Formats: sequence, C-alpha cells, structure tokens
Amino acid sequence: MNGILRTLLFSMALGIVYVPLCTAEESAATLDAVLVNGEVPGPGLWKVTKDDHVLWIMGTERMLPKKIQWRSAKVEALIAQSQEVIVPGEVKRDTDIGFIEGAKSIPKILKMQKNPNDTTLRDVLDFPTYQKWAVLKAKYIGRGQFVEGLRPLYALEKLRDEAYEKLDLTTESVVWPVIRKAARKHHVKIADPSIKVEFKIEHASKIIGKAAELQLDDRDCFRTSIDAFEADIARRIARSNAWSVGDMAELAKLSSTRPAQSCGQVLIQAMLQAGDEGDKVSTATLIERMRANVEQTEAEVRQRWLTAAKNALEHNESTFAFLPMYELLGAQGRLAVLKADGYVVEAPQTNE
Repeated sequence: MNGILRTLLFSMALGIVYVPLCTAEESAATLDAVLVNGEVPGPGLWKVTKDDHVLWIMGTERMLPKKIQWRSAKVEALIAQSQEVIVPGEVKRDTDIGFIEGAKSIPKILKMQKNPNDTTLRDVLDFPTYQKWAVLKAKYIGRGQFVEGLRPLYALEKLRDEAYEKLDLTTESVVWPVIRKAARKHHVKIADPSIKVEFKIEHASKIIGKAAELQLDDRDCFRTSIDAFEADIARRIARSNAWSVGDMAELAKLSSTRPAQSCGQVLIQAMLQAGDEGDKVSTATLIERMRANVEQTEAEVRQRWLTAAKNALEHNESTFAFLPMYELLGAQGRLAVLKADGYVVEAPQTNE
C-alpha cells in the first residue's frame, strides 16, 4: 500500500492520472481496428552513423498486444556484434513517507477515491454522460457496483484498466527482456542513464486526508474522456498493430496526435485551494518542488542518453539502443537532436 501512496503523491504533483491520445473526431476512422496476434516482425531499425561507426536504434511502444511473439533474431544478432547497449533511461521516483504515516494513510487513500457523502456517479454526472458511462461500464467492467461509488477520475482509471485487460493489451515490455538477455549472453555492456529521485514527505497522511475531503470538479474532464474513450482505445490498438507489423508510415501518422488534458490536474487545482493559507502554501511548495525536480531530472536523463550515444558513435564500431517511438518520430526527439548535430540518420522502411 505504501507503493500506492508513493505513486499517488507523484501523480498529484505531476498531474498524471489519464491522458486520452486524441479526441473522438480525430480518430473516428480507427474504430474498426482489430488487434494483431501471433508472430510479428516488429518495426525496422533506425541507423545512425559517424564515419564507420554505427548506432542501431529500435522504437518501442508503451502498449502492445499480449498475444504476439516478436521475431527478434535480427536484433539479437546485432547485439551480439555490438560493444554496448544503451537503454532509454528513466526517472525512478520514490518517496520516504515513513511506516507510521503510510499506515495512517491507507484508509484516507480509500476514502479519497470515493465520492464524498456516499454519492454515486449517477448522482454527480449529467444524464447523457452517465448513459455513455453505463454503456462502457457494461462492456468492459460488467455489473460490479463498487465502481459507481468512485470519483469520476478514478472511475475513468478503472474503466481504462479493465478495457486494456479485456482487449489483451499490456504495458509489459516485449523488447527489454530479449535485449537484456542477449546483452548478458554476449557480455555486452549495458549503459543506463536512469536517475533516482527521492523525496522525504512530512505528514503524508494529512495531505491525503485533505485530498479525501475535497469536492472535485472532474466532471468536464470525465465527460471529454468518455466521449473519446473508444476512439482512444482504437487508436492504441492501431499503434500497437503498426508497431507489430513494422508499418512506419502508420506509426508516424498515429504518433502526431496531441495529448488531451489530464484529469489529474483537477485534483492538483483543488488541493491548491483547500485548507487555510498555511496549508495552501505548504501544498503548493511541495507540488512545485516535486514537479520541478522531476522535470529537471528528466532533462538530465535525456542529456545523459545523448552523451552516451555520441560517445558510443565515437568509440564503438557497433552499438544498439532502443527508445520510445515518439523520441524517434518527433521533431524534438532525441533522434532529431542527433541529426541536427550532424550525424547521418537513416530511417527504416515499412516491413523492412
């Protein structure tokens, strides 16, 4: 349960609860997507070169079909020939809240996820939105009534998780276990630019308790997300399929969608207005400190990766790396930085 609390505190600070990939209008054409399964080739590899040194980069997707088997022989052979593997790196977030504070927070976490005063979604949502919710709930969750007592933003999170489970989509990495095993087998160095961020948070139970008492106006965000829910699901399936079969043109098209508002921002704004002036200042300071630290550290991880990639291209005959697809396709991604710095970049073709 302490893990849930740590995640919750970082989510509140960073506004991370649920971000639809697109609006319903933007992705209506993808509603007939069917999930790929079986053996798949995966995407082709980007080739970055300097003189006679090469860096191979594979693009990854956060969510993929559970029932695919990735044909990884080419990647394993490239790793065997390489002197180094560079992983994307991440900010590893952790908080020190103390055992007693964690125990005191458990009932407050459960309370915070529920609508105040025993109200239900039927009570707090307008009728058209509730009807749309009811249809999606029946489709992906079933008849269980416990979810009806959740605040809209947590009900949305539950709906999303159940939909992914029912559709056999997973966030478990298909790529990393294979790469790690191949690197260890061939004694290839693994460079990891990850950084751990630690926070000591005083009075965590008080923060959670205050959040549990808040009246959140998360209905507008819920309404927007529900309207786009199935279009969002279909687009995730389309991206998963494009990755699986190596359709680079489709991946580029689907990766260009702008993100929508996160419902977590509603919780942050409410917390910033709750309590007396001392509470407001304390909460604002904590949230800003956590957000600024994580943003700074994420930028440092990115720079560490770029430094590792450039050093590899300077000293290694062959290096293998993998990055999220948006880092390879985006105009501000890490691949774009390498290209701007004068490295030769060759993009893969569909079904390479």
